[in-house]
Amino acid sequence: MTATSIDVTHRPGLAYQQAFDWLAVCLHAADGMVAYGAAAPWQWLELAHRLPHTATLSRAPAAREALAALGLAEAAPASGLLAAVGLVEPAEVGPALFDRLSADGRLHVVTGGRLARFLAERRGSAAASPMSARELAASARTAGFHVVERLGIHPPAAVWQHYAGEAVLALGRRDWRDRRHCAMRRDFVVGGPAASWSALVCLTLERDR
Repeated sequence: MTATSIDVTHRPGLAYQQAFDWLAVCLHAADGMVAYGAAAPWQWLELAHRLPHTATLSRAPAAREALAALGLAEAAPASGLLAAVGLVEPAEVGPALFDRLSADGRLHVVTGGRLARFLAERRGSAAASPMSARELAASARTAGFHVVERLGIHPPAAVWQHYAGEAVLALGRRDWRDRRHCAMRRDFVVGGPAASWSALVCLTLERDR
């Protein structure tokens, strides 16, 4: 039997899966009109699957292809103020987007942390370099927004547990590997300052009061 490799752009790793779930929950919880956008076609597909009847911020080919792949019609572009916007790895976030958010509106963003270069989905990607969490926070401050929640997905502790598990598996101890991988999932999400050292960072921003 020949092992086949997994195409990570069609089956994202655990870090991206968790980030997409977080983003979808945030948008589902918003009270009012919401919209989303993403950088890559496979990210559009993941969001369209989780948010099938939600407006998109762009009529880019990637958005149309993702919706068509699921047999969905493209949602009408959002007009007026939005209660929440979700973005995945934006190359830039300009003032126009912040202006679309209502007084209580929130911006939810998934972007790369300091360990992002180790993500399989980032290797060989031709997409424009996404904004870092620090750049995004700075842009938000200029627009009168600030970060109210910061979560890190796949921090150093989880990375260590993963490789420790693979090391003990090489010694034939599958039981030890299972314990290490269980610990990896336990340590998979962190908050506060440690979030920036993770592979992915999930930010929630709201308008200054």
